[in-house]
Amino acid sequence: MTSLRGFAVAAATAATLAACASDRGARCPACPEPEAPAAAAPAQPPIDAQPLTTDRSRELELMGFSEDGAAFALRVKDERMGSSFQIYDPAKGKVVKTYMYTGFTERGVWTRVARRHRIVPLDTASQRRPGGDLMLLGGDSPDWVVIFAMRGERAVPYFRVPRLSGDDGSPAAVAVKRIAWAPRGDYVVVIHNQITTRDRRFECDYLHVFDVDTKRLPQAS
Repeated sequence: MTSLRGFAVAAATAATLAACASDRGARCPACPEPEAPAAAAPAQPPIDAQPLTTDRSRELELMGFSEDGAAFALRVKDERMGSSFQIYDPAKGKVVKTYMYTGFTERGVWTRVARRHRIVPLDTASQRRPGGDLMLLGGDSPDWVVIFAMRGERAVPYFRVPRLSGDDGSPAAVAVKRIAWAPRGDYVVVIHNQITTRDRRFECDYLHVFDVDTKRLPQAS
């Protein structure tokens, strides 16, 4: 049988807990210490691209990926080499096939290239990693073109490219033209453009191909 003293202690404890629940600013002495929220581990520094070349102007367009994602096709308009479709092999890190074309032969050449290499139209590509919640976004700063990796509501700089400057030191006008994941999400293709005013106006597209290591992204500790 519970004594009157036991009832008094229980009643006092209940009153204390009720006061704790009604007063969020005070900590109840009968309540356990609250756990501190887990701190997010800091992100690693972004990966720097190789220095950009400015020896000639060119325009790039990502046409699509092969069905297995092992290669992708580019349309290239180079002021020295002319117009071509190129097949890029990410595993080798280089262009493995080049198909030249003119304004009269462009359509026929592209049809043969797409059929031979089984290129899937680009409208199936996305900035969001296939089957995941990781998204890549483009941005810029006074000195860099930056690719951010975003998961949930947090974005961190993952990859960056030097920003060119004009003769007067003014930063180049920049634009990220395309960010596209390969079909299996094992690598990313980025095309960005820079325009400077040197002795003459200079404009060029640049290609970057890299994978995204999630271990480099911030994780909750």
